[in-house]
Amino acid sequence: MANDLVTRNNDWFDPLFVDDWDRFFNRGFKSVNNMLTDVKETKDNYTVAVDIPGVDKKQIHLDYHNDELKVSYHNEHTNEEKDKEGHVIHSERKYGSFQRIYTFPDINPEEITAEYVDGVLHITLPKRKPAERDAKRIEIK
Repeated sequence: MANDLVTRNNDWFDPLFVDDWDRFFNRGFKSVNNMLTDVKETKDNYTVAVDIPGVDKKQIHLDYHNDELKVSYHNEHTNEEKDKEGHVIHSERKYGSFQRIYTFPDINPEEITAEYVDGVLHITLPKRKPAERDAKRIEIK
């Protein structure tokens, strides 16, 4: 019976608090564009795929500096459906500035390439080749 009371108490507590808490925070996180990303590494390079759907390629900026790759964009949507009085009924369009920074050390920045296809930004970051060291026999005097 004591266990039933605790279980019932937890059942009462969850819907009133936890579900609302989750709804409050999850709603906020779902509305943020976090640029879903896949990163793969091979012997010679890294490949990065970043989801940026619905954005004009001209609005996307890609910079590599001090081992950091920064992907950023500014997006504006002006096509809003309005009711007869000119009020927006519902809008889920994302607009504003977004950025994400990734760390990739030992990259050859001059050889980085990028392509934007079907809402996905594909970036290839070639790794620097290890410096070849000259072998030399040293004469002992």
